[in-house]
Amino acid sequence: EMRNEFATVCANFVDPGTQGNQRSKLISNPAVWWKHWKDLLGNVSLQKEPYDILGELLTYEKVLMDQKETRWSGIEFASHDIENDNYSVEVKSTVKRYEYEVIINSIYQLFLSFIRFEASMLGQSIDEVVGRLKKLGVNHDGIEAALAKVGLEPGRIARNKKYKIIEWKKYSVNDMFPSVTESSF
Repeated sequence: EMRNEFATVCANFVDPGTQGNQRSKLISNPAVWWKHWKDLLGNVSLQKEPYDILGELLTYEKVLMDQKETRWSGIEFASHDIENDNYSVEVKSTVKRYEYEVIINSIYQLFLSFIRFEASMLGQSIDEVVGRLKKLGVNHDGIEAALAKVGLEPGRIARNKKYKIIEWKKYSVNDMFPSVTESSF
């Protein structure tokens, strides 16, 4: 169905352009070419679901109440979703009813916040949590800029989608944490 669109991307990639100027630009700085096409087409593989962001924001809010110098860094695809001087937190959210499998990408994460959501009009939305974070003194423009990075600009429907928390657990990720590694085989 999208062969013409795909052909356009391919042609742009292989066409050397007049006197080879397009090829020279591509070879000298392929990241610029990629950014141009990524901005045009979008990068869906990195787009998070609203409940993923909601889980990170709720955990950020909870940790921030205990320790003011806390940072939400998951939006930047950092090693940890929530960070402060004392510990870091990886947040995993799901809407699956019975699954408990999580993938932890860094051995340096000290806590895991596991949240199971269910879509519900009685739940909470991203916009509601952003409002509460603002009242806690979080820089509103910074939060909005971070949300815009993942396509959640103000006014997006996903920001008002409500989810009810079905389960919220906190685990210490240490040597006792159940894991499957290369040494398991």
